[in-house]
Amino acid sequence: RDFYGCLVGSEMCIRDRTLTLRKRESGTTVYLEVSKGHFNRSFQNGTAKVRFDRQSPVTYALVAAENGRANIVFFDDTQKLIRQIKAARTMTIDVGFAGQGTQQIRFSIAGLRWN
Repeated sequence: RDFYGCLVGSEMCIRDRTLTLRKRESGTTVYLEVSKGHFNRSFQNGTAKVRFDRQSPVTYALVAAENGRANIVFFDDTQKLIRQIKAARTMTIDVGFAGQGTQQIRFSIAGLRWN
């Protein structure tokens, strides 16, 4: 049975960033998707810095979408990331965008229900 959990980030009331936790029989994935813009293609074997609450940033490897879509990146080390999401109230991701440099994406993750 598949499970999809999504967090929608907002910046200046524009809802165009989604963090998805997807559980399938084959495993769990976490990916970041934007509806406006494209991730910097130099992220191939690249990283994003993720900060939870007021802690120091943690570096996560990024993996490109297999279908080549430039508006989705998958996080490596999914289990570690999920443990940190469960324990935090806020999550800030620093990631590079084509033509826009590094941008911060913030999510409020307090009070999420985990089944």
